[in-house]
Amino acid sequence: MATTTVTCFNDRNYRDNSILAIKDSRMLIGAEYAGENYREYFGLMQFSIPALYDQNITSAKLYLYVLESRIKVTLEPQFYDIKEEVRINTYDSFMNNYGDKYVLSGPDTKTFESSSTIYNAWISLDITNLIVGNNSNPTFSIVLVDNEHNQWASGAGGVPTPYVAHVATIEEGHAPYIVINHENATPFKPTILYPDGDVVQNSGTVNFRWKYNAGISAGQAKYEFGWKMQSNTAWNSTTVTSSAQQHSVNASTFVNGIAEWRVKTYNNLGLSSEYEYGQFYVVGKPGNPIITGIKNDALTEISWSAEKSEESSARVKILKDGKEIYDSGVISGGIEDIHKPNIILPNGVYAATLAIANIYDLWSDSIGKTFTINRTRPDVPELSVQGYGDHVRLDIKGNVNSYYIYRAEYGSEFIPIAYINPQFNSNGYIYDDFSVKADVLYKYHVRAYYDGGIADSQIKDVYVRYRGYYLSELSDMSKRINMYLSQDEGFLPISMTMSNENAYRDYIGRRYPVKETSMHARKSIASSFFIYAHQKQLLDEMMDRNGTYCLRGHDMMFYGDISSYAATNTFFNEGYAISITMEQLDYKEGISYV
Repeated sequence: MATTTVTCFNDRNYRDNSILAIKDSRMLIGAEYAGENYREYFGLMQFSIPALYDQNITSAKLYLYVLESRIKVTLEPQFYDIKEEVRINTYDSFMNNYGDKYVLSGPDTKTFESSSTIYNAWISLDITNLIVGNNSNPTFSIVLVDNEHNQWASGAGGVPTPYVAHVATIEEGHAPYIVINHENATPFKPTILYPDGDVVQNSGTVNFRWKYNAGISAGQAKYEFGWKMQSNTAWNSTTVTSSAQQHSVNASTFVNGIAEWRVKTYNNLGLSSEYEYGQFYVVGKPGNPIITGIKNDALTEISWSAEKSEESSARVKILKDGKEIYDSGVISGGIEDIHKPNIILPNGVYAATLAIANIYDLWSDSIGKTFTINRTRPDVPELSVQGYGDHVRLDIKGNVNSYYIYRAEYGSEFIPIAYINPQFNSNGYIYDDFSVKADVLYKYHVRAYYDGGIADSQIKDVYVRYRGYYLSELSDMSKRINMYLSQDEGFLPISMTMSNENAYRDYIGRRYPVKETSMHARKSIASSFFIYAHQKQLLDEMMDRNGTYCLRGHDMMFYGDISSYAATNTFFNEGYAISITMEQLDYKEGISYV
């Protein structure tokens, strides 16, 4: 047990150069009030509490030297959280500057049972609860008040005099002081930060982290760290002299399974906390798979073998001349272990890479294998294209019965738009492409596929031009509605609305909300148009399919759902005035090879 004595370095009082403690609100003369010309008198003292590092405060007492007392005056110490030395000497100024700094009253009070003009004795008040938590406070401020007395006595000449306790000040030679008793304190348990409940890979380095916990402390001086697999009883322990609140271990030290770790910390006095424990799950990355086969086919497939219990997903890439030309992304693994890349490969030499991952998203090394596509090429198909108003007709001639059709807007990349597999026809094959906009130059080519080999036709250009707009349902684009403003005009007004799906959040301290953006958006178009009577039946049939619809015209290719539809007969039942609204849907044109 140790004792520290702290003497007051600053006191301020508000009457007769002494600390006065009294609480009342009015002067009372006889049975009538004399008005509110009274002040509430009290005194303030400040101490510089030292930083008692790694110490528990067991008790603290405030000592005051009382020169004079009045009966029933009760002194109560109050703690104010003031950060600077107080220089003011008036009650009003003090309350204006520090009135909101009151924190807590002490548990002990002193009541004088008799009046004495010559008290001349030390008194003590327990302020332990005020000192605890204020260790290392350079402006520890105590205010004395009289929390009980509310009477007045007559002084000389009948002038009311407040009942006061005259406490000596620094100038009067008896400075207030505080005696603090304290003892060495052990640190609290540290707080485990990482890993605790985490999945840890057994490669690389694991950084174990914790937070040192103590009261007023010089900090961590050393720590003891230990770990073990849960199935073991013995701990692998080490003690390190360091203030660092972390410890690194080579992850390969651990085996797969549940591991436990513990740490206790020491302060500069050599006292230690209790152990705090954490645990984590150790997993290794899966073993490398083996590529067992790559099909020698323009539409190739890659097969592999791996430990099923370690494989949850896989990723396949194909490279040509060192450049990546295909990436499967993360795909499911562990069932068939066969992947058909969504790409057609011309004859040539390629490299395939493969990696697998387990359920903890830990990946194996990426393994690779070269392969060659070397198939007999079919005859080059002949292609001719011609615009037929709102669509393009492709005439294909060749000696195979499998074709992929490619289309591109001028200046854009080709995309596969169709696969046809008709019976062999020496007269050729016809394909009509209705997914075209007006006033656009398109390019086409056809790829013949036979027995694993491919051959491409020449590229053909065609310019598409038509009036108005066409509406169709994707399952049969040949059934379409030609939309006009009237019987005489081809112009069609279309209104479009767009919105982003955002959220607005209100926060304290901000007058206006904060915008939180979203990836989601909405787009809709609305139009009114004329159709002839025979097309009304076709439009009704399209609506009955309740599928995805395409609206196309000049510089427009809109895929969506018809959310509203209204029809009014007009022109002596020769036609109908139609109103529709369409909501855009997420649709990507093109076909898959698999």
